[in-house]
Amino acid sequence: MSSGSPSPAADGQHKVLVQQLRRKVLLLEQQQADLIHTHNEECVELQTHVIDLRAALEKNEAQRQHLGYEFDRQAVASREQIYSAADKEASLSQVNIALQGQVAELTHKIEEREEVMQHALKECIAQQEKLLSEVQTKESLLEACEAEKKALEQELELMDVQCKYQAVYVPEVVV
Repeated sequence: MSSGSPSPAADGQHKVLVQQLRRKVLLLEQQQADLIHTHNEECVELQTHVIDLRAALEKNEAQRQHLGYEFDRQAVASREQIYSAADKEASLSQVNIALQGQVAELTHKIEEREEVMQHALKECIAQQEKLLSEVQTKESLLEACEAEKKALEQELELMDVQCKYQAVYVPEVVV
């Protein structure tokens, strides 16, 4: 045996420790990859949900505009009929009552749609805040994993340096 190499027992312990640290680093890297994958899947799912909500909001807005247009159209038709001939006044009164009922119904529908849109918007905002909180939590977890990985890598490097030092400078113990 040469006087510059460590004892087989110390060398074996060092190799076991290095293997354990490498396994731990690999495990942490796998966990980090899994967290990133899960995070990415959730982001895609959230983006899809936001797109769906925006599409629903646009559809509701188009319906609201259509109902507003219908309301305006009916109001114009009603005014034109009211100002028509005096001999049609009795029939125009009945038509006007019918149109006012439609206007009320359309107004009610508009109000209901606006309430639905407001409710959907509030739910969307609440869900977005919840999801952002979850994303922040997962990002914090990722940062913690990165820090632990970095610490383990530094520890591994330090142990490699110590082993090399022992291999070069520590004389082998003769039994």
